[in-house]
Amino acid sequence: MAQIKNELSTGKLGTIKYLRTRDKVGLDHVPHVVVGAAPEAVKEVVDLWLAGNNEALKNHPFQLLFLEEIYFQLEEFIKYSQTKKRLQENVVIFRNYIALIKPILEEKRRQIKSLGNLENDPVYASIKAQFVVPDETPYQAAA
Repeated sequence: MAQIKNELSTGKLGTIKYLRTRDKVGLDHVPHVVVGAAPEAVKEVVDLWLAGNNEALKNHPFQLLFLEEIYFQLEEFIKYSQTKKRLQENVVIFRNYIALIKPILEEKRRQIKSLGNLENDPVYASIKAQFVVPDETPYQAAA
């Protein structure tokens, strides 16, 4: 997480080298985010997967958890980047990624309703605690 914070402060974003689309190979300007859950929660999902229980996986709170973690971090990245003149370009990039995941997140919130036991997941709590950006005055571009 320290590396992500350092890259955020310098404005550096990631690259996905091996993504192939019709138009190109690779994707630049990708925010680094952390997703995770406690080992017990991961084991539960692995057991469902190994058992071939796709129905339980389809509606498992894990999907919602990871989307919530990503959304939270992107929101915090925006807050931070708005305070730095040199990072204004990244604000647009982060907002674009939020626009991509928000409809999926909203659908999963309707479908899954609750994180259940994952609400208190220590890894989730750690991600939220480590990525909170202190309130600073947002940078205001000259009109």
